[in-house]
Amino acid sequence: ANHILLYETLMPFFFIIYNMRKTNKRSEGYQTRAEKKKEKRELKKQLQMEKKFLVGLYDDYRNNGSLNSLLTTANCTLIGTYSTEPIYNMYDLKEEDNCIVKTNGNNSIKVEVWEVNQSILDKIEKSYNYYSQFEEYPQDYVRLETLSPFGKTLMYFTNVIQLKENIIINGDWIEHITYKKIIG
Repeated sequence: ANHILLYETLMPFFFIIYNMRKTNKRSEGYQTRAEKKKEKRELKKQLQMEKKFLVGLYDDYRNNGSLNSLLTTANCTLIGTYSTEPIYNMYDLKEEDNCIVKTNGNNSIKVEVWEVNQSILDKIEKSYNYYSQFEEYPQDYVRLETLSPFGKTLMYFTNVIQLKENIIINGDWIEHITYKKIIG
């Protein structure tokens, strides 16, 4: 009998609490934990896609270079072109038909600054065999933030020692490979 009395006494309270929960779920702006988590993930993904980076490119990614199509077909924006201070050396990797740049040199290099999103930046870094998640480990390339006329720019430089006879004095890779093709 006491059980029935307790049940009859508490039942209206359970009914009120149940209806309050039901009402709250239907109130404007209410989200379950799963919905909040999903929305947070989508927002993070959207912000990552919208985040833009300025990247200084001196090699085949420049206009008329063999890798430039990655930038022109991916909705990237060419911000401008400039020549650096004479503090770099550009080297012709003859066997690979490519170039690399080393800091602490005495030549200027021609650089195009592109605005790219995270996805394109990841592809560029992968092509340089640079992996930001392993910065504390030795890699062939290092990413440095440099100051360009267009603002802070990410650039990639080699750590590998190069032969002095492979230096490209004018620091313009596109002009250099065009000249190489002409002379054979």
